Amino acid sequence: MHKDTEDIITALFHVGKPIEGGSTMYYSGDSKTDPGKLMNTIHFEHGRIQIGYFNDVLHAADSWKGLRGGINFNLKKNILRFFQNDELSQYYTKYENHGFIDKNYIAV
Repeated sequence: MHKDTEDIITALFHVGKPIEGGSTMYYSGDSKTDPGKLMNTIHFEHGRIQIGYFNDVLHAADSWKGLRGGINFNLKKNILRFFQNDELSQYYTKYENHGFIDKNYIAV
């Protein structure tokens, strides 16, 4: 049970076929020691995508038997900070300044 504190947004793509278990549970609390109440359970299904703010939501997976995996796509806070800081993102800024990206386009 945890929060992904360094993530901004996450898309979790499930693959596999467990014999049993593998559900994702969401809680109303703030920590493992204060989980609050179980708010929702999403049963594992091959091809399912869960998108959310996993940095703000306490969540866990129950145990499973069989094959279960996930491909996690997320935006990390440190990556966003990198692109917001002109000194750190000097290579991206040079690319942008040479007109390769329209000035109305914002990469986040």
